[in-house]
Amino acid sequence: MVAGEASGDQHGAELIRFLRPSVSNLEVYGVGGQKMLAQGLRPYYMLDSLQVHGLVEVLRHLPRLYQILWNLAESIREEKPDALLLIDYPGFNLKLAKKAKSLGIPVMMFNSPQVWAWRKGRLKQIISCIDKLVVLFPFELELYENTRVEANFWGHPLVKENHSEETVQRFRATILTAPENKVVTLAPGSRPSEIHQHLPVILEVVGRGAFQNIDFVLPLADGLDYQAVVDQIGELPIKVMQGEFEECIAASDAAIVASGTASLQAGLAIVPYVLIYRVSPISFWIAQKLALVPFLGILNLLAKKQVVKELLQDDFTPENLINELRNILDNAETNQRIRNEMRRVREILGQPGAYQRAADDYLKYIFRISGPETS
Repeated sequence: MVAGEASGDQHGAELIRFLRPSVSNLEVYGVGGQKMLAQGLRPYYMLDSLQVHGLVEVLRHLPRLYQILWNLAESIREEKPDALLLIDYPGFNLKLAKKAKSLGIPVMMFNSPQVWAWRKGRLKQIISCIDKLVVLFPFELELYENTRVEANFWGHPLVKENHSEETVQRFRATILTAPENKVVTLAPGSRPSEIHQHLPVILEVVGRGAFQNIDFVLPLADGLDYQAVVDQIGELPIKVMQGEFEECIAASDAAIVASGTASLQAGLAIVPYVLIYRVSPISFWIAQKLALVPFLGILNLLAKKQVVKELLQDDFTPENLINELRNILDNAETNQRIRNEMRRVREILGQPGAYQRAADDYLKYIFRISGPETS
């Protein structure tokens, strides 16, 4: 199993958790983070060895990434696993899939690469080397109709049972400095490079925005340097928490969220937010040329219109962010409109329990292709 990002570590950990009860002698090795490690992953590499941000920025990391790729391919040759399960991270994982396929190893994938958004040429690559695919959005099934790929949609794993009101209020009380205050979650990203790009602007917003009766909370992703972020924040009134993003979002009235899994989590929690993102100018220029869709945020793409404001690249300024945050906090009509659209998108993404259904699907596939001795 190979995950390359924090969201992939979460997916991988949950899949292992639901696979294990059905397989008494399950052994999982590969690449993951602390969550997969806690579920029994035998690591060849840890998650942070693969994390890179931006299209151009990746170039200086290529020698290291290819060395990891070759080592993992050799491990597949030596260990002969019953299957390879890849979690998103297509630039790296599709190359590994090709090598595994050449060795006769069944290749499964969780979360289809977003070929509908950009790099449509990857579709042929996916079809050629992925045998079993679980997609996270129902419209993605159309891409694999009448191909050799066995694709299924079992709901999106971020659709979960809502926290009880009592639980939310109890957690909210740990953030609030006054009972009448509102809570705003700050989510600058899960990678060090995203923190570098986004956090300084967010800190300007908090420092210059003159917000009244607002408590800001920053749930820091696992693997990031907690003390370095605390030192950067200094005396600004921001409560930093290690992890606990879901809890923070559930307890929030609004948020500032970097594009990625966290933005969908905020949408499914029905919390209005401003979407942000910035990379190097040349990376952004390349992405614009390759993009096939009008939005970056998955919530906007699923809604087929702009539900949340996207402040990208040069539009990501303290002034714009202050204005947009004030709009969703102070304008009741805007706030309600965003929430209504979020509820509509949530309905599209199925019911809770997606990890269990996906794990069952993978096991049935492995047992079917491996014969009765495996099952």
